[in-house]
Amino acid sequence: MFRKNFFVTLLLTALFAVGGISVFGQATTEGTVFKKNAEGADVPVEGVKVDCYRVDVNQTCRSTTTDSKGRFTFIGLPVAAKVFLAVSGTGFAPQVVPVVKLGQSVVVSLEDGDGSVPTEDEVRQAARAYATNKGELTEAQKKEIEELEKKRAEIAAKNEKAQRNNEQWQTFLKEGNDAFNAGDMDTAIEKFNAGYEVDKTFVGAAPVFLNNKATALRQRAVSVYNAAAKSKDRAQIDKAREAAAKDFGDALEAANESYRLSTNAKPTEITNQANHKKNIKNSEDSIKDVLRIMGQINLNLATYIGTEEDATRAVAAYKDTLKIIPNNPDVLSGLGLALFQSSAFKGIPAEKQESLNYLDHFMKIAPKDHKMRTAAADLIAYLTKEEKLKPQKIN
Repeated sequence: MFRKNFFVTLLLTALFAVGGISVFGQATTEGTVFKKNAEGADVPVEGVKVDCYRVDVNQTCRSTTTDSKGRFTFIGLPVAAKVFLAVSGTGFAPQVVPVVKLGQSVVVSLEDGDGSVPTEDEVRQAARAYATNKGELTEAQKKEIEELEKKRAEIAAKNEKAQRNNEQWQTFLKEGNDAFNAGDMDTAIEKFNAGYEVDKTFVGAAPVFLNNKATALRQRAVSVYNAAAKSKDRAQIDKAREAAAKDFGDALEAANESYRLSTNAKPTEITNQANHKKNIKNSEDSIKDVLRIMGQINLNLATYIGTEEDATRAVAAYKDTLKIIPNNPDVLSGLGLALFQSSAFKGIPAEKQESLNYLDHFMKIAPKDHKMRTAAADLIAYLTKEEKLKPQKIN
């Protein structure tokens, strides 16, 4: 039976903040300001003021000044935004410059002037004049603008969807955390799973919810088992072990999927490198915790396989885990037993051979006092003597 203080340790790092969740569609506008010298060469100008205005809405998007290389940058702009820049500096004529496409570099060439700074009204008037002049464009230019605006509309729709997703993620995370802290694991699991279901492929959120779901499942399994063990009722303990096995199996599936999503993510999908690495570590830690606890109570997923679907899931969970934690004795023994059970349901001889291979490898590396050595040895004896199989080296 576990002591109560064991769970205090278990819960110290139970919940993980969303952190890296962000809205799709943020863009950057950058550019360079030059002034031609006497020889006609472009020379970068430092200290020029650049004011950013959004003309699709009545908002500014900050101000900045050029660096020693004449460069400026505005980050965090919605990709659907329509932006104009007001460029001004002492001794130069002011300019109002349209940003035709966010993400493309803007080049501004200054002329001598009075150094005045365009007001916001002047910038918006210039923007309206620019829009009116669209009617004077060539057919090719009109088509290009139409395509650009179509793409902007598509991106705006995606951005709106992402905003809704972000709101749902924040809601489900809070509700899940509140339920977890209140000891309501059923609700916590439901809320964390709902957060995952919002977008199962978004690397900035899905792994977090899967890791939290795995943590809540693990805690529920431990709580149910502890309560039964305290009662000392054999029937209640057996029932609790079966329920715990299911929760531990589901926890392994969730943590494995979190690990898969994070490790397979493309660089462009990673919005926060630190949080991304943390998600991977949390997945690994969650898997190790599940295996550690299962080992302490001598629990194996294969023991509670009752259907072909149970067998398929158990084999998949152990195989996925083995990719993350190679040569783990608990995983090897569990996989060997699960494969044997699966072969009984499916009638696939190859799974018996696989079972023998993993169990043989387990016997070679497992500690002498490992709790599964006797069961593994008995099954190896059956497979070699009755089934006439010979162990093969696993890849």
